[in-house]
Amino acid sequence: MDETLRSWLILWMTPGIGPVKFSAIIDAVTPQELLSYSHRELTLAGFNPTQTQFLRSTHHPWLSKIDAWLDGGEQRHCLARYHEQYPGQLLETSASPPVLFVEGALKWLTRPQVAIVGSRNASFDGKQIASQFSARLAKDGITTTSGLALGIDGCAHQGALSTCSESASTVAVLGSGLQHIYPKRHTLLATRIKEQGALVSEFAPWVRPKAGHFPRRNRIISGLASAVLVVEAAHKSGSLITARYAAEQNRDVFVVPGAFHSPMSTGSNALVNEGAVLIQSYQQLLNRCRSVPNMAYNDRRNSISHSQSLTSLSPQNEETRLNGGNDPDTGLPFPLLLANLGVEPTPVDILAQRTHIKVQELMTQLVELELAGHVASVAGGYIRIRGNAP
Repeated sequence: MDETLRSWLILWMTPGIGPVKFSAIIDAVTPQELLSYSHRELTLAGFNPTQTQFLRSTHHPWLSKIDAWLDGGEQRHCLARYHEQYPGQLLETSASPPVLFVEGALKWLTRPQVAIVGSRNASFDGKQIASQFSARLAKDGITTTSGLALGIDGCAHQGALSTCSESASTVAVLGSGLQHIYPKRHTLLATRIKEQGALVSEFAPWVRPKAGHFPRRNRIISGLASAVLVVEAAHKSGSLITARYAAEQNRDVFVVPGAFHSPMSTGSNALVNEGAVLIQSYQQLLNRCRSVPNMAYNDRRNSISHSQSLTSLSPQNEETRLNGGNDPDTGLPFPLLLANLGVEPTPVDILAQRTHIKVQELMTQLVELELAGHVASVAGGYIRIRGNAP
């Protein structure tokens, strides 16, 4: 790898540096310049002792592991934001990953995409809809993006693979490194995807799956796509996090309605009340997709913002809530949540009890705080990180 990519990787792997903080740093200095700073200069810039030691170190054996992974196949790639192949729509989002690891053909990242997400414990009908819709989208030149999970995700990938062509396939975004496929029963499916589509992760190849990784990968699923279709989601489904990120990223959100008494559809049905578009047929979905302004090649030439839908879903519009907005004194988001986190791990259910914030909303806030480098997901829950560089 070249020195520019090497410097980006070192900064990205620095403890406590999330995508938002990474962006703030490179607005002031390039990663290469930063690595030339003295210990004193890094300290004055606001880096804590752990970060300073990491940035000053010349011993990063994990870089050789990335080199070895890249050398392991022609279809393995490490894309930084400055690369031309980095998908333009994802680049425009507020917390785009500084680096993406990709296995498969890069072209699929810049093709028109619709994300299809939903319940892991989906019904037969829900699985059929996900499979049939993704297959027909592929025939109509639209790539399906999802998260490789059981249920709706897996069926969406399989449907797209059944009819993929030169113009459309499927993209899977993982909550682990690309050497650790999760769930394991989708190992064969992942192999088919990297051969015919693409696997994507912001995590280094050797990183194992972890509960806290999956909510944050959802912003990449919605960020790559021009629209998100939710097929069956319970009221605590991770798919609702994807929908909320889609709203924040100015993506259209579509919902396949479910029975009002079905627990598998309580979350997705609620999205309709919050502004999502009800989809009752494939043709309706296709017509809506064709009307989306940025349903075009997802590169830097055609990355277009459009008016925000689902305003009420966006985490940025939660300021009227007790826990929403920025603290006027500290400038940090979600002060109520941060006030209940310390150096000892706190489980999510305990945080929900302390703050009286709904678990789904709480997870969205925790992901945002983790991306900004204010909290970290560890064994046993979440901890607060203090003293990071601005």
